[in-house]
Amino acid sequence: GRGAPRRGAAHVEMGPQGKRWPKWKQRRDNSGDDVTEENRAKKLHHGVKCIRKALKKARTFEGRKIQRRATQAAAATMTPTSANKVDAAKLSTQLAAARALDVDALGAHVGEKTLRAVLRGEDAPSAAEALPATNDSETKASSKAVGAAAVKAAGTTAALVVARRVLAAACVREEINALQEKLALVGDRQEWAKGRLAREEARRRAKEDEKAKKEAAREEAQREREEAKRRTTSRGPGDVDAQVDDVDDDVDDDEDEE
Repeated sequence: GRGAPRRGAAHVEMGPQGKRWPKWKQRRDNSGDDVTEENRAKKLHHGVKCIRKALKKARTFEGRKIQRRATQAAAATMTPTSANKVDAAKLSTQLAAARALDVDALGAHVGEKTLRAVLRGEDAPSAAEALPATNDSETKASSKAVGAAAVKAAGTTAALVVARRVLAAACVREEINALQEKLALVGDRQEWAKGRLAREEARRRAKEDEKAKKEAAREEAQREREEAKRRTTSRGPGDVDAQVDDVDDDVDDDEDEE
């Protein structure tokens, strides 16, 4: 086809996105700079966007579930009892809270909570841990996270109950866990990058040591060859004549003794 590679062309390794790194674009070297905070900010920004998208999906699902339960409660009996009236009113309040829930503020709140947990070496907070209400300060922060509109429409308690259910949705937890893994990985990659110079220096020293050992071995072999050559040269005709003269002297001495 038109886009098919030419026969005999060299195979080109592609990157994770199916594209090669441009030759004109210089790769960034993070080995000398600590860019952990910068990279974490980028990961946090993208992770919060994904969490907000999941929160919108979970909010829609929660609203439909509450609406279905309210319809079933209304059609349960033709003459509703006081208990049914209370239940219907409660569901109506929760439905108003779900529709008014501020997913942007809630996503940013959960993202910051996840970042703090990663910095402490802990897991991402659960739905209840992300929106606590044990004291006034925590209740105020949690109310701000769910949004003033939700608190106004349903009250603080109902708004927090609905928000926790939305946060506990599987799609939201999946994005929160993914953000946690990315934030934790940033620090590991930075430590690896900062140690690259030390690893390169260690490899350079190892190569120099290996080169020095090979050079010493070559010099030793050269000395042995020269020594062997010197011993061979000393065994020439002159050395043989000297040995013959020694033998003749020994023979003359024996004849004199006789």
